[in-house]
Amino acid sequence: ALSASAQARARTLAFGGRGGARRVDSKLLSLLLLLLLSALATETAHALKVPCEDEYLASICCVKKIAKEQGTVEDCLTEMRDLCGSAGYAAFTAIRTKIEGGVKDEETKAMDALVEKASLIYHDEKSCAEEECDPSLYSAVLMPTSLLLMELPGASAATAAAAGLPTSGTRASHQLAEMDFARIRQIKQVLIKVGMENGVIPAVVAAMISRLNATRNPSGFSEDGHRFGVMQIDKRVHKVDTTVGPASEVHIREGIKVFRDIFAQISCQHPSWTMNEQWRAAVAAYSHQTSPRIASVSSVDSKTPNADFSADVIVRARAMQNSVFQILDHFDEL
Repeated sequence: ALSASAQARARTLAFGGRGGARRVDSKLLSLLLLLLLSALATETAHALKVPCEDEYLASICCVKKIAKEQGTVEDCLTEMRDLCGSAGYAAFTAIRTKIEGGVKDEETKAMDALVEKASLIYHDEKSCAEEECDPSLYSAVLMPTSLLLMELPGASAATAAAAGLPTSGTRASHQLAEMDFARIRQIKQVLIKVGMENGVIPAVVAAMISRLNATRNPSGFSEDGHRFGVMQIDKRVHKVDTTVGPASEVHIREGIKVFRDIFAQISCQHPSWTMNEQWRAAVAAYSHQTSPRIASVSSVDSKTPNADFSADVIVRARAMQNSVFQILDHFDEL
């Protein structure tokens, strides 16, 4: 445990220490306290637990990177607010006011304990390093067939309307998939081969291709010229061979590698999520390859086109599985 003077110093850091040298510490501890206080609205003080444990530790490393000019405090604040919501931030403000006013109760004691823990972890470089994740650990993780059974809303009204459909939801996703059955059948064997080799359900890749509308673009390039092929790989971020055919095995293999790399990043960011949640987040993140970071399960699609990418793709994948790929030996649970 820290001494009384050390606790006082940590408390000062959390609520605005003097001098520029402590600004990062102040921001850091504010972020960590924000995580704690998101639980105060729903948990009694005597049963208080630190919420978002993985994100709590990750945020320490996040602010450490700020000191190395690899990020900004605003980046971390945005992420924490996305995770914990406005209620948690309001609770933080209320209890901070109590501490500054000298109030001593269960809530302020709990916050003091967290400040102590945060101070110890923040100043221990080894603790932060231990939280760093090796994405290669997830390189052999197979996509579970239960992903196709997730109950999701399907295509949004905006996505359906863009295709001229009068209704949204799962029905629209099935209709949108059906529009691409013929095109997907042309590359079915390649999708099966590369998908099986990489532990990814071919129907999911087919549904991603369907949603990206890539099979309807003969040149292979997106309108802005940044993405190429049926997998629409963003050449600003990833190495992509534009000399091969847009629906070639080489290209599809490149796209699935990008997809698997994104899955590994998501898994490292959120190791406590279920495998289905991690894979769904990877589907969503593929739609914006320039920033494949998902803040929370509830906000998986919030930054995707029409805010429905993964919800639509996974429902389309179910239709692709049943009508194009049917029952595959390696994915026979369906």
